[in-house]
Amino acid sequence: MVAYICSFMDRYILNLLVEPLKRDMQLSDTAVGLLLGASFALFYATLGVPAGFLADRVSRKNLIAAGIALWSLMTALGGVAQNYWQLFLTRMGVGIGEATLSPAAYSFIADLFPREKLASALSFYSMGIYLGSGMAYLAGGKILDWVQDLPPIELFNQVHIFNWQWVLIAAGLPGLLVAGGVWGLHEPVRKEVDTHHRQVVLLKLPIAIWQLLQSQPIFRWLCIASAFFTVVSYAFSAWAPTALMRVWHTDLKTTSIFMGLLMMLGAPAGVIMGGIWADTRKNVKQISSQTAIFTFTAAGLIPVMSCLPLMSAAWSAMLCFTVATLLLSAPVGVTAAFLQRIISPHARGLASASLLLFQNLLGLGLGPTLVALLTDYYFQQPQAVAKSLSLTSVVALTVSLLAFARVAKLAGK
Repeated sequence: MVAYICSFMDRYILNLLVEPLKRDMQLSDTAVGLLLGASFALFYATLGVPAGFLADRVSRKNLIAAGIALWSLMTALGGVAQNYWQLFLTRMGVGIGEATLSPAAYSFIADLFPREKLASALSFYSMGIYLGSGMAYLAGGKILDWVQDLPPIELFNQVHIFNWQWVLIAAGLPGLLVAGGVWGLHEPVRKEVDTHHRQVVLLKLPIAIWQLLQSQPIFRWLCIASAFFTVVSYAFSAWAPTALMRVWHTDLKTTSIFMGLLMMLGAPAGVIMGGIWADTRKNVKQISSQTAIFTFTAAGLIPVMSCLPLMSAAWSAMLCFTVATLLLSAPVGVTAAFLQRIISPHARGLASASLLLFQNLLGLGLGPTLVALLTDYYFQQPQAVAKSLSLTSVVALTVSLLAFARVAKLAGK
């Protein structure tokens, strides 16, 4: 969970820096949207599959530790990037490092806990998403407040650092200590290892993924449903702070404190409630509880996100964001646990990586960028970012709800 906290700190830290980043590098919302989403998602999603392959075959703790070291260094290097494309490349590097974590962590945790406790265990791990996001907003806002009056500092040969880049340096370097801690963990014994599947070579991964999708219709629909749900999650996290400041005119301090507390308190509460709800029943009824969470949260989010542009005061927008956060976070751990139940142990790493591939190519790759494209080219005004977020969310949630309904039907057979 500590590793997951660090990964989301480094992933989300740019979300708070949109306005100074746009100002100093003279960027459009679309360029920033690509930086927040596609630059990271391209390698995070595609390399997650080979990482899942490796997680089924090599030491998972060593794989995770190497990834932490890489993404931490690349985050810190973003603090000395001199232009948009250098920063874009560092975000790609963060994506490469973070691709190693969840496929290996899911498999690691599944070998530590019995099935009846797995949803709670993975929900606890998944709290790292929101604790890391919250720390990015709180700590990032505080550091930015300290350095906001600093002029650009020239190092050598016209290499200079803008004040907001100190936030990236401060966020990245502590991860090296976490890498050392993970490297010192004990590797659990794998359960029910199938030696036949260990003979699959890396070049056959696309075939293996296709066979998994073809042989498991419920997994196929879960990938579709979860991917569109993740579009909303990443669009929300990327643009909610900017929307508060642009549309409802909250200052940086208020925005960073609210978003930080929302992610560190509200979202973990949603994850824990979802996990406990899913673990209150056993066997077939437990699967029914898990699928009910999927459909309930997707259906509940549609009216919430539809109402967002109608909020006239900052407090009402914050209330809307709070409800949305609880609903967006509730199925996170449950999805991971549900996946472990429907996939045999020898393929969990591959299945987890495949699910993350769909979630991040579509969710992280498109979510932040679609909001930016609507703002720049459809509404054509920066203050319309809340409308763009609402429209993107409602369309994606409708598709997700229909796909989750199919998952529930197949799970009931």
